[in-house]
Amino acid sequence: MKVDRNKETRKKFITVGFLFEAAKDRFKLRSLNGENGFENHIREKNLHRPGLALAGYVELFTFDRVQIIGNTEIKYLNSLPLEGRRAAFTTLLEFKIPCIVLTNNNKLEDLLLQAAANKGIPVFSTP
Repeated sequence: MKVDRNKETRKKFITVGFLFEAAKDRFKLRSLNGENGFENHIREKNLHRPGLALAGYVELFTFDRVQIIGNTEIKYLNSLPLEGRRAAFTTLLEFKIPCIVLTNNNKLEDLLLQAAANKGIPVFSTP
């Protein structure tokens, strides 16, 4: 019987804090809402773009992955009135997301960053 040694030593998860420390210099990650949630577990190595979840479709939402919010998601959020942005973002926060990464120096309003912090979901930014 052949044993896959990689399978034996593969980690079941890493913490968000571990990811942040390992990637902050390479990707110039900045924490936007503190260290609350750095103990959250990342169990899935793939990333997810939550565009459909922001639009309200969450039936197949893979929330257990790092969520990447890029230009498309920000453009969609910014097309909504304030209450619509709040509702769309709150939909994401109903799930146990490990963390959110904003790409291309995109911004979220302070009230959305605070809502994520209140749920223990770290938000990071890249240039």
